[in-house]
Amino acid sequence: MFSSKKDNIKALKYPTAVSFWDQEKVKSIATSTTVSINLTSFIDEKCVGRYASYTAPKPSQEAHGVTDWPHSLVMVTFDDAPVKEHPAPKPPTIGMWMYEVFGTEEKGYLGRLLFTFFDQDRSLRAALKQAHAASLASGMTTTSLSIFKEQGVGDFSDRDREHGYSYESRFPFCGMSVREASIAQPQEVGAAILRRRLLEGRRALLAKGVTASKSESPMRFRRRASPGLLNGLAIGRDTAVERAGIEAAAEGVTLDREANGVRFLT
Repeated sequence: MFSSKKDNIKALKYPTAVSFWDQEKVKSIATSTTVSINLTSFIDEKCVGRYASYTAPKPSQEAHGVTDWPHSLVMVTFDDAPVKEHPAPKPPTIGMWMYEVFGTEEKGYLGRLLFTFFDQDRSLRAALKQAHAASLASGMTTTSLSIFKEQGVGDFSDRDREHGYSYESRFPFCGMSVREASIAQPQEVGAAILRRRLLEGRRALLAKGVTASKSESPMRFRRRASPGLLNGLAIGRDTAVERAGIEAAAEGVTLDREANGVRFLT
């Protein structure tokens, strides 16, 4: 997230400039050392064969997302080029970035930050793809990506400011981090809680010398678990059945179930 104080500047020449990438937004990025991005998609395009012109299509990988501030789109691409090393203490250049803008004066303008990674060994694109796959598998819709840059890098030149985007400038960035989070989904957590409670209830029955019939076994009853069971709270149409089964087992009462209700057997 970026933050800066608003500067008093003259109106810019082109409508695209004053419509989106104004001086306040540009300065907030230039003075920051981190660009925080929420990745929403990763596209891996694979190709076979050739076009009708006999040229071969090239496979490509790209990611898309948004920034919280300034509110803009983000596109991430990859170049099969090596990282550029510099004498210390200057950090390496692992990619370049620029400001883009789309739209018309009548319909309004939308800004986008374009980041291109130097990824000769293709390890960075693999890391982003794997991290986003883990996020989706965990039920999340975005993946946290941070781009690191030197402070002061990213301000407009005079020609950039006239046009309202990176008309001539390209800026280096020096690092990145992506968060790969694998989190159990609520359904899995709820099912585990219910299994544990049913097993505890069955132990209580056995301790009191009561034997449940085959139809009341924990495994049979577990299949009726509501996917909304989380942290001990059951929600769903089978809530009463689930709670009754746990409470009955704890009290040493055997349970038989009907289609839409519970019947207790003593």
